Amino acid sequence: MTGLAQRQEDLVRALVTGAPTPAGFDPTRLRAVEDTLLRKRSGEAARHLPLLCAELGERRFTELFCAWARGRERGGSCADAAAFAAQLGADVAEGHA
Repeated sequence: MTGLAQRQEDLVRALVTGAPTPAGFDPTRLRAVEDTLLRKRSGEAARHLPLLCAELGERRFTELFCAWARGRERGGSCADAAAFAAQLGADVAEGHA
């Protein structure tokens, strides 16, 4: 793997899975981009869960989804929505939500 390819892989890993900030990148800016990507991902999942989103409210849904998704690799919007709803249901059943 070339140096550039490795740096690109490190950057994507930091943005998608919460891996450490690669050398040469501003951690504050990197986290801002990560937060933006998480909110976008939340919106994609919300379209698959309109009733849950309406029940929680868009702000709370986004907050809970982003906390759940941070550090998790994307599974696609449908799979993310299903996994998030399942986790949220488990948390409610255990009295944690």
